[in-house]
Amino acid sequence: MRPIWSFNFIGLKECDEVTDVLAFPYHEIKPNEHISHLNLKDEERMLGDIVLALPYIKAESQKHKEDFDCVLLTMIAHGLCHLIGFDHETKEQWEEMYKKELEILNKFNNTAGYKCSPLLSVGH
Repeated sequence: MRPIWSFNFIGLKECDEVTDVLAFPYHEIKPNEHISHLNLKDEERMLGDIVLALPYIKAESQKHKEDFDCVLLTMIAHGLCHLIGFDHETKEQWEEMYKKELEILNKFNNTAGYKCSPLLSVGH
């Protein structure tokens, strides 16, 4: 099994450290841009890949006494936001991404009865 930090080099992040989630978008999408504007064929409608470091996510959720299921769902929402053009390198980007994560997680929470919340730091 390949350690997740090694995927940072594939994504050209050149970051030699452990991470919880990585996203590899197939298309360039701007935040809040609807995918239909890309005029994709049916076979091209995949957004990209999300790689989750499950052992790291589990260890971190236990360390911080957080519910693993909620943390995992938050990581998935976070990766999805990256696939649809959001980032969090600046405070402004983080605020925009936080709002989108909150929107996604609120819909999920209302449907499934969870209490998941977005990630809390800039540059996560």
